[in-house]
Amino acid sequence: MKPSVDMSLPGIGEDFCHLDTIIAELPELFYAEILPKLDFGATVKLAQVNKTWRDAVWSVDGVRSMKKEFRDYFKTTIYLRFETIYSLMHYAVKYGNVPAVRALLKSGEDANNCFWAVTSGLINYMKVTPLYYAALHGHLSIVALLLDAGANAREPDHRVQSPLEVARARGYKNIVELLKAAGA
Repeated sequence: MKPSVDMSLPGIGEDFCHLDTIIAELPELFYAEILPKLDFGATVKLAQVNKTWRDAVWSVDGVRSMKKEFRDYFKTTIYLRFETIYSLMHYAVKYGNVPAVRALLKSGEDANNCFWAVTSGLINYMKVTPLYYAALHGHLSIVALLLDAGANAREPDHRVQSPLEVARARGYKNIVELLKAAGA
């Protein structure tokens, strides 16, 4: 018997209080059937304010089950007119979501995989690595996590600045030191 879940979110209706039980007793059902059917935007917003939900959404299984929904959400609701598809790694790095980056890396994401990113708040896109983007936004913990996962601190110069240069330009001294220690 499938649990009754209000798919409308936010709040997940009255069944939200049973989330711990569903995840603990029926994790395959939750990650395969329930999580992918929820509204992605509302799911991510709820994960920002509820620890249980955050841990479920940003677990390895949660990330794996949401990859398609994430891509579809951004493609159809925000960036379709620019024909840009952001990756889940981009989203996690941009917002400094360490559990999400960790789960993505554990689920097989490449720490050196480039994605498209908006620069300067304009409609100006360039391909960047997660390491560059983490250095750009000043996320020290994510820079360390990516370096531990094999991110190349000595990236080829295919953009205006390297991760080291962008960290130095923005005054992120701890990130500069970390990148130098990694060989940048």
